[in-house]
Amino acid sequence: MPVTGQTLADVRDAEVHFLATIRQMHPDAPKPILIGNCQGGWASMLVAATSPELAGPVIINGAPMSYWAGNLGANPMRYLGGFGGALPAVMMADLGDGLFDGASLVSNFENLNPANSLFEKYYHLYANIDTSLSDFLSSSAGGVGFI
Repeated sequence: MPVTGQTLADVRDAEVHFLATIRQMHPDAPKPILIGNCQGGWASMLVAATSPELAGPVIINGAPMSYWAGNLGANPMRYLGGFGGALPAVMMADLGDGLFDGASLVSNFENLNPANSLFEKYYHLYANIDTSLSDFLSSSAGGVGFI
């Protein structure tokens, strides 16, 4: 449940504080393992990147991470990192009163295949106008469509 006035950065800072407290209480224990699925994995990486001295291994199943970073020309999504990395997501969550609309992530995944996002989806919609509207608006058609 959202907390009024809470931002994504507030949640990250609280998680870092929690890890610091755990490390103080158990100084001889190994660093804790952070586990996150999908967007939780992305959030776990934000915590680990903010305070790498506190986190042990990070397991990020299905997380929307840039695994191809560093391979020039390997993927068009690689270049979106130049537009601020995590900053746009944090800013969008702040503007949304602490809520981050997942449609922005879906939009980024759609950009992995610009030919589909810009041309094929719309061609399919108009070529099959009587039957394809529900497919166009669902994620099963390669992403969320906007009319």
